[in-house]
Parts: sequence; C-alpha cells; structure tokens
Amino acid sequence: MASTKKIGIHAFLSIILTLIVFTSFINGAQAQFLIITLYSEKQEYFLNEQIKLFGNLTHMGEKVYDGIVAIEVLNPQNKTLTIRVVSTGPVSQDNYVVKITQFYPSDSEGNPRTTPYQTGTFAYFTAYIQNLDLIEHNLYFAVNIYDKNGKPWAVSSSVGIIHPSQTMLVILGYPIPYGFPSGTAVAYAVALTDKPQNNGVPHCPEAAATFQVATSTVTQVITSSYQNGEYYLNFSMPTDSKPGNYTVYATSIYQYSTAPTKNITFTIKVPDINNDGFVDVYDLIIVSSAFGSTPGEPNWNPIADINGDNAVDIYDVIIIASNFGWEA
Repeated sequence: MASTKKIGIHAFLSIILTLIVFTSFINGAQAQFLIITLYSEKQEYFLNEQIKLFGNLTHMGEKVYDGIVAIEVLNPQNKTLTIRVVSTGPVSQDNYVVKITQFYPSDSEGNPRTTPYQTGTFAYFTAYIQNLDLIEHNLYFAVNIYDKNGKPWAVSSSVGIIHPSQTMLVILGYPIPYGFPSGTAVAYAVALTDKPQNNGVPHCPEAAATFQVATSTVTQVITSSYQNGEYYLNFSMPTDSKPGNYTVYATSIYQYSTAPTKNITFTIKVPDINNDGFVDVYDLIIVSSAFGSTPGEPNWNPIADINGDNAVDIYDVIIIASNFGWEA
C-alpha cells in the first residue's frame, strides 16, 4: 500500500514538472511568434534634419503585410514627444474590436468645425471609441498635433477603461501658441492598452484629421507610410528640442500574439559651438574664423568642423544657418 502511494506521488510530481516545462516552452515560443524590428536611419541627427524610423513585423517567420505598430518617442527628460500607430500595409478600423469610429476637429462641445483655428486660441478634437468585445479593455487614448512642417507640437491623453459594447466620447483641447505655423496641420489619434514604454499595444490603427491654423490655404502633410511590409515614421524635431538622447519604443499585437517591446535611441545635436545656450551670430563667427581650413592649418579649429568631415566649409555654415535662433 505504501509502495502504491509512493508511485502515485512520483507520478503526480512528474506530471507537474512536465506541465511546468511545457508551459515555459509555450511562453518562450509565443514570445517568438511575433517579432518587431525597429531602426533609425541615423544614430545622430542635427536639429534641422528629418528623423526617419522604420522596421517590420514577422509572425512565425513570415513577414506581416497588414500589421500595426505603436511607436513612442521620449525626449531626454523622459517626456513623450510623439506617440503614433503605423502600419506595415493597408489596414482598416473595421477589423478591430476596439476602434476609433470618428475623429474630427471640433468646438469644445464636440460640434464639427471647418473654419481655421487662430493662434492664441484652443483647438478641440472629438473622438468616438467603440468596444465591440465581450470584455472590458484598458484604454490609453492620445492625440498628437503636427504642424505643416511635420513637427510634433503636443500630445494630450486620456486614460481609463472601455466597457463591453460601450462607445466612449472623448473631447481634447490644445492651446495653439502664437508661434504655431499657419497652414494645414494634422491631428493623429491613437488608442492603445497603455503607453509603449509600459508595454502597451495598439487596439487599432490611428485616425488622422487635418485642420487649418490662421489660414484656409490647404497643404499636404505626410509623416507615415508603408512599402513591401515595412513601416515608416518620419518627422522633424520641434525648434525648441533639447540636445541629447531620445528613446524610441515599439510594440505590436497580431493574431493574439504580442511582440516583445523593442527600443532604440538616437541623438539630437545642436550646433551651439560656444555652449552659451544659443545658436547665434557668435557661433557663426567661430565658423567664419576657421572657414576654408583643414587639420594642421593655422586657422584650423576643430569645434568649427560641425559635421566632422575634417574641413570647415559651406556645409558647416549651412548647419549653423539651419539651426539659427535655437535657445536652450
């Protein structure tokens, strides 16, 4: 009888051990079902250069042509510069259980607005988010404002729970500063489970709405695209951006598989040669004094060789001119 009990205990422990090993294997395998790649075209950018991020998704070793990827960029102070959802191919809100059904410029009460917003006033945006699932979901909803030059200006967000069969109304307002460029601007709305830096994944594709600032003249603004299963996100840095390291997080979910969060960094450089907190005529004077020189020549000054090509020339002057007026 005791021998039978021992056999039973050993068999039970063997089953438990097998289940633990099997579960660990499954969890490890699931982590490899969906993989994100994330790259920056350059490791270092000057403030005036366009930031170019790109990558792809693979699911069980196959490239995904209809996937979505959430991307969040943090500045050196760990504040969100922009948070977007890009795609690897054509996607539609109709294919997602939590989705943005409407998104448009509005007044403070949610009524659609087609006339330009003036600087020094508030721009409002209205969104309807629907949950067709049978369970509730965490919801991080954010709106990004980009000007006509493709520069992100502001991110505003709302956090909560969206319940089964609920359609949620969200109205967010933004102050339009006096320095905001006149012309066509774009608002991008995203619905995620949480921020990508917290491993949040996108519920659905982003929604976009154009609006006019101070003028009715319409221009085209394109910041994201896809090609052959690759996603792309391009944007320019705000004029008052701080130099330093910027961190990018990317997350995704596809066919119930969640990819491990991917992150990279890139560096923003500002040609404040004399480190006085300004890019101004004094920096230009330093470059001018060494203009035309190469290493070993009497007027050579290495700090004037801004792009590091061992020559102080017109390209260094252009970098100063492109960043002229920057203040720390």
